[in-house]
Amino acid sequence: MPVGGEIKAKVFLEGVEVPFIGASITSAVNSASIAYVDIVPLDEIRHIKPRTHVVIALKDDVKGGYILAWEGEVFGYNFGRTVSSRTMTLNCIDFSGYWDSVLTYYFDATKAMNKAGDIGSVGQDVKLAKQAQIAIQKLSFGNTSLYLDIFRDTLKQKGKNELDAFVAIFDKLSAANAFYDFADKRFRISERYLLASTGDLGNLLKGQNAIEWFKGMGGVVSGFHSLRELVMMFLGIIFHDVVPVPFPARVTTSRLKVKDEKQRLNSPKKVDKTIGQFIFKPNIYMCPPPACNVFYPDEYSSFQFSRNFLQEPTRFAYQPQFVTFQGNNRIHLDWVYQPDSFRHYMQEQPTKKPKQYEGKNDLEVTYIKTPDGNQAIPGFFREKLNNEYKDSAHAGLAREHHFMTNEELYKGIILAKESGFPAASSFTDGLDKSFKKNITEQITRYSFFKKRFQTRSLQITSHLKTSVVPGFPVLILDDSEAQHHVVAYCDSVTHRIYATEGGYTNLNLSFARTVDEQNISSNEGQDPFLPNWFLSTTFGATADIKGEGKRIQFPQKDMAAYYKAVLGDKGYMPITSLHKDFTTISSATKVLMDEYNREKKSEGGIQALINKRSRRDFVTLPEAFRFLGANTATTNQDEEFQNYNGDVYNLKNYDIGSIIKNKRSVIEGYQERLKTTRGIRG
Repeated sequence: MPVGGEIKAKVFLEGVEVPFIGASITSAVNSASIAYVDIVPLDEIRHIKPRTHVVIALKDDVKGGYILAWEGEVFGYNFGRTVSSRTMTLNCIDFSGYWDSVLTYYFDATKAMNKAGDIGSVGQDVKLAKQAQIAIQKLSFGNTSLYLDIFRDTLKQKGKNELDAFVAIFDKLSAANAFYDFADKRFRISERYLLASTGDLGNLLKGQNAIEWFKGMGGVVSGFHSLRELVMMFLGIIFHDVVPVPFPARVTTSRLKVKDEKQRLNSPKKVDKTIGQFIFKPNIYMCPPPACNVFYPDEYSSFQFSRNFLQEPTRFAYQPQFVTFQGNNRIHLDWVYQPDSFRHYMQEQPTKKPKQYEGKNDLEVTYIKTPDGNQAIPGFFREKLNNEYKDSAHAGLAREHHFMTNEELYKGIILAKESGFPAASSFTDGLDKSFKKNITEQITRYSFFKKRFQTRSLQITSHLKTSVVPGFPVLILDDSEAQHHVVAYCDSVTHRIYATEGGYTNLNLSFARTVDEQNISSNEGQDPFLPNWFLSTTFGATADIKGEGKRIQFPQKDMAAYYKAVLGDKGYMPITSLHKDFTTISSATKVLMDEYNREKKSEGGIQALINKRSRRDFVTLPEAFRFLGANTATTNQDEEFQNYNGDVYNLKNYDIGSIIKNKRSVIEGYQERLKTTRGIRG
């Protein structure tokens, strides 16, 4: 059994350490990370200022000292009183909270009030927007847009793709207004972004077509919109997510603007490192989990796996629709179908048995044995239909309900349908017919498997596990007789930390699958599709593995490099890269269980194994403040209050310095009251 270490934690407000009772940190995919900090309710803290800087740190039970657990700002508080007690909780949000504050005014003259824009009213709207210090994104048929220029210029750079082009916009946001400019200077927000695209977005957005789409966005979002709305819209189009990372690691970056040695994270080779707080990445539920997201049996107290067969569609019909510039009419493309066997039946209508879709897999088809002998694969031979329906209105015509997969013989047909398209009509203007067909088929298959797995939910509760990163797959190992090893996608993670008592971690997961399902060629197999905008040299492809059957095989070296680029130098390794020759999730899981069973026999072996495999390269508390240009004169982290300060951190050379001084003075008064009146000294 792992040996639990003593858990201690600290909270800093504007660099000033204050005692606290406990904190809850929740980080979810495509959402801002939220922290709730329970503190001592005194009069002084009632005057806390908006956006007071918050740092939560946890005692490192391996190396000693403290590591950064969470960082953000205060956006409100809750106060409560009963007959016997008082409570006060600070409500805090991470730095992506600025995405909600920075409004962008999208204007397209062709969309104003659904008619040609009146020049007078247009001028007045723009004038008001400028007076409110709101960035103006001019979206008309001209190419004068600032954001569009950034987008276009980035795509011209070697090795840059649409995700790079979009994130480049963030680097220019300091021009929006002084509020964001000072925040970015103080906290280095835009330097904390990590990018990891699917590597081949050109198969989803073709350069010039992406620019055309960006120009047409104004038709969809004309008016005032927050930056977060823009983020979610764009990432949705390219099937990517943004993930806030609790307990961020030191990650190599090329995005640093500040090169001052005094603000550099520790690195023996002077490699540029950043606090990896935000990751822009694809939805990679089908990929192997990184080692930091592996739960060994000794780590968790319980997990609950829920699956409803009748919520998992057996087939999927998708009709792309493009909104016209008038907004009232739509252009409809042909229906596209999944799984492949059903698509083959609906679109190609073969007249003989299609052997490529015959098999034991749930989504394939096979013979039906009846008293009259072996019947043909359902729906593929038309003779019987011709005879049965020769006198009906649809004589000789096969209908979709005549076809059934192996799975549908168990539970019937469960159809899912969708329409629309992840892009505006202007994006489609330059697409040739073959590209439209290819991309819609890719999107259809990708969406079909997402719908099949997404409803499979799972919850797990463990001791405080600081290594977990949301937005990445998780592996739960089961050493019971059931051997119910589960792979799932981490939608959110909540850490509950108490100042001195301990803590726990709770995860909400989706896309849950047993490891056995990774054998695609078996009757339990499922094919978590890797679309063609996922670079195969990084993310792998389906292959026939000797002794294992048809499975997804993951490249060991390139996938490891991909994870390392966003998770740091430790704990990043995908489980399929841990041991040579074990490049599938099922084979890697077996090796991990064998390794676990060996270490279980030795005292302390399991804890050493967990530390070796899972621990990430965490940012220490002094490093986190050094990154902001702050330091402390206190060296004893456990006995005394630590206060961090610095001219750079306080923006002393800027007019905003007085605002920061006011924030800090409230917290200093609160700390002094706790020291002198309440006798709390750290």
